[in-house]
Amino acid sequence: MTKENKEEISESSDWQEGLKQFYSEYKTYIWLAIGITTATILNVYMTEGKVADKDYQICKKNQRIEELENLCEQKDQEHLYALSDSLKHGSSYAGSELSYYGKWKNDNY
Repeated sequence: MTKENKEEISESSDWQEGLKQFYSEYKTYIWLAIGITTATILNVYMTEGKVADKDYQICKKNQRIEELENLCEQKDQEHLYALSDSLKHGSSYAGSELSYYGKWKNDNY
């Protein structure tokens, strides 16, 4: 071994000893930082899936609301048709129902 090689080895071992000492002093903080980083990365990946799932659920619920609104309009039309037909045939109940329906439609009920 040459003198230069011996100096390199001693510098290398000094560096390694310094690193070992640094690790032993700050081991808790290093592992804490690794744990926090890992948890943050996992949270980001898990949150992305949850947000996409929530968006999908909101979209499906909005579609269902529109479907129910359309069904209510169809039901109202059928109800009015039945009431008007009953009124043509002399039903007093149909007249009172139409009156209630008009009040309800105009929010005067």
